Amino acid sequence: MSVIKDTKGKFVRIGEWLCVRNGRVYGVKKVRGKTVRQVAPIQGLAAIDGKGRPTAEVKRWVRRWGEGLENAPYYKEGKRVPTIGEFFDAYVEFAEQEYLSNGSPAPSTLAKYRSSFDIFVRTCGLSRSDSLASITRDRMDAFVSESLARGLIPLTVYSILKQVRSLFGAWVMERYAARGWEVVMPNFPRRRGKLTAAKVYQRPPEELRERTMDWYRALERSDPMAWAAASLMLQFGMRNCDAARLKWEDIVREDGKWVLGYTPKKTRNSSGRRVHCAMSDAFYERLRANGGKGAYVLERAESAFKQINASLFDLGWKPPQYHKRAYELRKMCIDRIYRTYGVEAAVQVSGDDIKTILRFYADPSRANMATIDIT
Repeated sequence: MSVIKDTKGKFVRIGEWLCVRNGRVYGVKKVRGKTVRQVAPIQGLAAIDGKGRPTAEVKRWVRRWGEGLENAPYYKEGKRVPTIGEFFDAYVEFAEQEYLSNGSPAPSTLAKYRSSFDIFVRTCGLSRSDSLASITRDRMDAFVSESLARGLIPLTVYSILKQVRSLFGAWVMERYAARGWEVVMPNFPRRRGKLTAAKVYQRPPEELRERTMDWYRALERSDPMAWAAASLMLQFGMRNCDAARLKWEDIVREDGKWVLGYTPKKTRNSSGRRVHCAMSDAFYERLRANGGKGAYVLERAESAFKQINASLFDLGWKPPQYHKRAYELRKMCIDRIYRTYGVEAAVQVSGDDIKTILRFYADPSRANMATIDIT
């Protein structure tokens, strides 16, 4: 195996339809005059024995793969339809290039796409060696039915489909075409139905809110770092991912007050919208006293949010009404700002647009509870 680890980028034949390139095993076969390559799902000693010979397992795989190429309609109008595996591997390649150029899709997003695509392909009864043309509307409808039967909620099922659909984005379709592939976006099913009360924000019961505020006030003494983490969400509407990255240099002195300013991760690669929140001198001093002593406002942020999640669950923030634990603190903040200062202030603090706020963070039916009788 060590003899063929470095092939200097060349494909070295080790058996029928099998090659090695820089230590990775590939299926390689000519179909209608075009060379088709596929990374083998079997690698390492499971694919090549100590003498450099292909194992029986990898031979069985490449035989099934090669026969599938011969029997499937892989060519259309002079362009080749890639296999499912080729298609996804190419997307990963293009996405990594795109991230270096334009900052998205991020590696974390790519990891979610990989997970969703694997679930989708497996549930559809497909494999990497099947033609991309095998992903039909009938199979997607079957995916929805099978997933729901297994207990997944509709929101999760359609989220998976949405992430699979991202692999057919406009920015990448032209790159598939440049590779000489015939890639057509399938007809994805869409979830129908109007918004229901369960899908829009509803202000939590006052008793739960008061219990949460009592917990928050006591937290400053019992766990100062968790208090600082909760404060960034409850007082300034930050997402926990943004709070974990916040540095002290992001809080500056402006016009006699401390101003927290940052670009949320959500808008960094889209609108670029920034967020600015003012805080009093007294609160800044408390945050300084309880927060991190280095460059970051929070130390051990992951541990702090884990503790907050557990505490909020114990307080009553639990399914089926509440799924987001620490994120509920951000919702409480934006709802309070919306009710107290109006929708423009809620946009300023949250970094989201008005439509998003009124759907996910504020209850417009309770915007103002002052009596309106004119007598």
